[in-house]
Amino acid sequence: PDDLDRVGTEVAAYSGRGVDDFAQSYRLVTPTGEVRWIDDWTRVIRNASGEITYYQGVVLDVTDRKRVERDLWIAQSIVKNSSLALFRIDEEARVKYVNPTACRQLGYTQEELLGMSIPDFDPSWTMAFWKNQGLPFLQKHNEGHFESFHRRKDGSEFPVEIHSYRIQFEGEFYFVSTAIDISQRKRDEAELAAVNKRLTESESVLRATLESTRDGILVVDENGKVSHFNQRFSDIWSIPADLLATGDDHLLIAHVLPQLANPEQFSSSTAEIYRSSAPSEDTLRFKDGRIVERSSFTLIRDQKQSGRVWFFRDVTEKARMQEMMIQSEKMLSVGGLAAGMAHEINN
Repeated sequence: PDDLDRVGTEVAAYSGRGVDDFAQSYRLVTPTGEVRWIDDWTRVIRNASGEITYYQGVVLDVTDRKRVERDLWIAQSIVKNSSLALFRIDEEARVKYVNPTACRQLGYTQEELLGMSIPDFDPSWTMAFWKNQGLPFLQKHNEGHFESFHRRKDGSEFPVEIHSYRIQFEGEFYFVSTAIDISQRKRDEAELAAVNKRLTESESVLRATLESTRDGILVVDENGKVSHFNQRFSDIWSIPADLLATGDDHLLIAHVLPQLANPEQFSSSTAEIYRSSAPSEDTLRFKDGRIVERSSFTLIRDQKQSGRVWFFRDVTEKARMQEMMIQSEKMLSVGGLAAGMAHEINN
């Protein structure tokens, strides 16, 4: 129905101009509602006076051909407008087709590229390399994925990622290849590598700093996970490596409680410190007689509390020395008092 007026107008025009043979294409709707494409070749039969007596024609259903033509048009449009550079290469490495994107990337016209071979714009793929390695590989595997460099008409080069597929058409083999400019990706990779290097160096400096101090250090993030610690921390609390590897602060606390003279006080004070953002200082006494000073402060990131850093210093020897000094001072005081009393008695 959509083509009826057009077909009638064309028939009247051809007939009025005295055209005796003409062809038309139009659509028919079958009783089932299916749309079919028709090619119609018509001959106008006239009498001796030139008047039309009847029309004689041949009708051919070309629906399948129309579908193929439509699919081919879509495929050609995709290739032409693709953001990927597309090449069709024969087995002699000669360029048989390129799309507009390939021309823009390389700075050549399509006519110029169609007269070239792969080595003309990819210097790493020499003709010897193509014949001895590239072609045999693609013939064996039917496809390949690799990186290379393309050279523009102005001599500049840029990195590309190549995907190549082997196809056969009318007895001849070709390679359909896509080339993606990966310049930005390479820059991003180089920048990421530089950042990772700086992070590794910073981590090494941090690790050396942590290990050089005589304090045990523990860093716990806002989720209760251990992010850093040093060997001195492990030594003070006798924590096995596999437990430290869990990174679970709750498991570490459960491990150290039995070592303390007052584990209940330790648990309650630790919980209170975690709820606060203020620095803390206290002293821990172990069942084996050791004395450890504990201090901590809050980590702030983006103006938010993001964890806490703990410091542990074994001051057992320092406390013993202080106790010995106190006892010595007491003995000196007692000795002085005794000497004074003896002097008074003698007098």
